[in-house]
Amino acid sequence: MTFFSALILGLLASAHCAGMCGGLQTVLQQPTVLRSQNQALQHLLALNLGRLSTYVAAGVLFSAFGAAIIGNIDVPGITQFARQFSALILIAIGVQLLLSNNKPF
Repeated sequence: MTFFSALILGLLASAHCAGMCGGLQTVLQQPTVLRSQNQALQHLLALNLGRLSTYVAAGVLFSAFGAAIIGNIDVPGITQFARQFSALILIAIGVQLLLSNNKPF
């Protein structure tokens, strides 16, 4: 994955984060519920550090799991099979369109 594709993926995924977690974060980060400015700052710091550390830990676990899986499978063989299978599907769709009674032209 290139840097540009990772950047685009991150930008598109941020819409998911805003939609799924936006309301929850809005409620949890309301400083008016707490008594003082210092308590509000501590609350927001703890909340965001916890969130970031959870994402980092999940990323490390999933990347280690993915690396272990990729190391044990035959990637070129699977890629070749996927290409051949998709070519067969395209041929089947073409034959189905060729033999159908509802011709668009």
